[in-house]
Amino acid sequence: MTSRTITLSRLYVWNNRAYFSGTEAWKERGLNRSPDPVPYLLTSCKDSLVKALLEGAVAGLGETEMCAIIVEHWSRAMKPAHFDTEEREFLGDCFFQIAASLELSSFEAEFARWCVEKGGYS
Repeated sequence: MTSRTITLSRLYVWNNRAYFSGTEAWKERGLNRSPDPVPYLLTSCKDSLVKALLEGAVAGLGETEMCAIIVEHWSRAMKPAHFDTEEREFLGDCFFQIAASLELSSFEAEFARWCVEKGGYS
C-alpha cells in the first residue's frame, strides 16, 4: 500500500467512528456524557476536520499543509463559548489522535506551542 492509501484508510476509519455520541468514550475519561447538543457539536468538529483532511490527502498535500488544516480546525473549535474545559480536552485528544494516526509529527510541536501560548485548553 502506498502512503496515500494508508492515510486515506486511516481517515475513513475516523470518518466512520462515533467518537462523541456514545457513552463509552465519556466513561473512559471519567466523565458523564455532556447533554445535547454538545456531543453533536463535538462530532461536527471532528467530522469537519476529517473531511478536510480527506480532501487534502486526495489532493496530495504534504505534512505541513495537513497540519495546517488541523490547526485551523482546532483554533475554530476552541472558541471560549463553544465548550467547557473537559469537552475541549476531549476534542483536543481526538484531534491529537487523528494527527498521530496519520503520523503528522509536526502537529505535536504545534499543539504543544498552542497549549503553552493559550495556557492549556481554557
